[in-house]
Amino acid sequence: DGGYSFHETRLPAEVKLERSYTILDTSEGFVVLHVLHGDASKQVGNLYVSDEKGLDYTLSLIDNARSRTGDADFEVVRSIPGFYLANIRGSDGRRRGRALAEDRQLAQDDQIRTMVS
Repeated sequence: DGGYSFHETRLPAEVKLERSYTILDTSEGFVVLHVLHGDASKQVGNLYVSDEKGLDYTLSLIDNARSRTGDADFEVVRSIPGFYLANIRGSDGRRRGRALAEDRQLAQDDQIRTMVS
């Protein structure tokens, strides 16, 4: 309705201690949302993807890396509609690449290399 009415969103029940929210993309008919949980010094957050109405969210990626300035390490691949690249921070502190397609399926590092080459 063009923003004339407000509807409450629903994140998964396990979402607790959220510190901040960042809308990363809305261009594909759903919302990609980065939520920073708890301690900001960990420099990671989780990505959630909404339904087509932008109201119900599901967890799509855990431990999405953030920069020291707070930017989520997430890129929209404009040449491939509905395709995104993101880095996660592993338990060892290293960043690892991940891809998220419009169908909300994650691809691992070796699959990303195949898709990009």
